[in-house]
Amino acid sequence: MKTKTSLIIAMLFSIMAHAQVKVNSFVLPDGREIPVYKLDSVKKAWNGKVMFQHNDEDDKKHIMHLVRETPEMEKQFEESTRKQHQAMQEMIGKQAIDFSLKDLHGKTVKLSALKGKVVVLNFWFTSCPPCNTEMPELNKLVTDFQNQDVVFLALTFNDTSNVQEFLKTHSFKYNILPSSTQVDKLYQISSWPTSLIIGRNGDVAFTINYDQQIYAALSAQIKQALNN
Repeated sequence: MKTKTSLIIAMLFSIMAHAQVKVNSFVLPDGREIPVYKLDSVKKAWNGKVMFQHNDEDDKKHIMHLVRETPEMEKQFEESTRKQHQAMQEMIGKQAIDFSLKDLHGKTVKLSALKGKVVVLNFWFTSCPPCNTEMPELNKLVTDFQNQDVVFLALTFNDTSNVQEFLKTHSFKYNILPSSTQVDKLYQISSWPTSLIIGRNGDVAFTINYDQQIYAALSAQIKQALNN
């Protein structure tokens, strides 16, 4: 079972996690469960070096595991972030890596077959708080660019059943492509969410990670890509 570790600033995590991911309790490294209100005490005791770890089963139980961040973990995270940023920058101006995945309706979506259109990719997963936080802005993009030559694809390593369960309580207007693990690897995705814009010619035109101004950033780049 895939586990994702989120390194998030404490206040930012508290706002997003409680708003988007229901958490009834946290689990300490020794296995003890603590109520949500005691999280601040743990942060203080650990000097703010708190990491949150959870998987699909944990989300069903509404729990998250607390991990005390070590200097080595912080260094690994920073190096992973640096490598992804470098990889994303190196993709700009080059042909996007082709892939073929089935959407939630079983229809095959092949990236290379979409040449001539602007394609917006979003890499996300169901229990990712910042992914869920930006969804209303991404949904607004789909509405604002409807009937134009823009295709919105959301790739997640979650399987179909997990995504369908998620959609019972969340709205995501992108065409969702589950089980995208191999494509995530091809695109060297190690930080979620990540968005890419692919121009009509199939070249990567723009990349961005989570941003509070995600709508403005993507909207401006989509318009530019449509005019090229």
